[in-house]
Amino acid sequence: MNTQHEQFDTARLRAIPIAEVARRLGDTVRRTGANHVTLCPWHDDHHPSLSLVEATGKNYCHCFSCGHGGDVIALTMQHEGWTFRQACQ
Repeated sequence: MNTQHEQFDTARLRAIPIAEVARRLGDTVRRTGANHVTLCPWHDDHHPSLSLVEATGKNYCHCFSCGHGGDVIALTMQHEGWTFRQACQ
């Protein structure tokens, strides 16, 4: 397949539970009520401030310190320093 025209099933990727993705990236994830928390990859975080929301069909992260967040693809891109294509692969 020509990589310039490569397409990804982003809906399927975005459906992978975000806490599972964070764990696979090597983060320590702990449950807090209905959600999970971990260290934020968007800033120098020393106390877990990134909320991983999976409840009621949602699947995203949001940092209550710096305000960044996104879906599993954005989290992977930021955590690993990868492009969109690399994160989807």
